[in-house]
Amino acid sequence: MKHLKFLFALSFIYMLSTCNVGVNKDLLTGLTYSYKGLSLEDAYLTIDNDELKTNEVQYGKRVNIVLTGIKGYELDNGKVKIGCKIVVNNNEGEAVLSEDDAFSASYAGGLAPEDAEVLSTALTVGKPLEIGNEYTWKSLFWDKNGKGTINTEIKIKIIPGAE
Repeated sequence: MKHLKFLFALSFIYMLSTCNVGVNKDLLTGLTYSYKGLSLEDAYLTIDNDELKTNEVQYGKRVNIVLTGIKGYELDNGKVKIGCKIVVNNNEGEAVLSEDDAFSASYAGGLAPEDAEVLSTALTVGKPLEIGNEYTWKSLFWDKNGKGTINTEIKIKIIPGAE
């Protein structure tokens, strides 16, 4: 009976290790990301190509969510086709900014797999976002040729910009 339980445990661990599913959180910024069917090495925030170590973003700045080491796309004629939905909600859960497919114009013809290993989405912090408020920024990336997805979420606090 012990051997049967051990074999079951090994089978379960093997099954989990072969699935591309995961959830991670950056403890400094609060950025969380989860993936299913795709895999990635890292996700982080940048402003002016500098990695952020906080979730506070100055008004007037452009902040990016950067995903690196993405693998597992399904190809169509050797190309990766990617979608990206962006939603920014206020504290009441109302969408103040929304884009159903932010990549539709930029990547309509698809990308070479190596060009799709790094993706980013940006948010310019300005109206209707207000200084002193917090917002939840969610981005959903999906493989238009397959079923793979990557979800990101972060609560950002808007602070005054440098004068």
